[in-house]
Amino acid sequence: MPLMPSSRSICLMFATASVIAAASLAPVAAQMPPNVKAGRQVAEKLCVGCHIVMPDPPNSTVSADIPAFQTIANRPGQTVDTVVGAILIPHPPMPNTNLSREEVNNVAAYIMSLKNRR
Repeated sequence: MPLMPSSRSICLMFATASVIAAASLAPVAAQMPPNVKAGRQVAEKLCVGCHIVMPDPPNSTVSADIPAFQTIANRPGQTVDTVVGAILIPHPPMPNTNLSREEVNNVAAYIMSLKNRR
């Protein structure tokens, strides 16, 4: 008479298979490069109310306390990771953006694409 697997064994096998599947997909997602153009589009829709998002925009005015994206990109030691962190963990007066991780990465890549454009 064949042994029937217990519910616990089935759950354990399913959980293990799920972890393996997720781990195998993670490198594919990590290899996808950020899309600078998509980041610019998000910035033009969501960030332009507070930041100057374009390099050398004509007649743009925002609060002096809120840096332009070009200024952010050119801060000493600035990296894509530090920009991502600032977006994911906002600080006053920056609101919670509720962007997907992909959108955050795209916006950060766009910001860093402005580095040294002075």
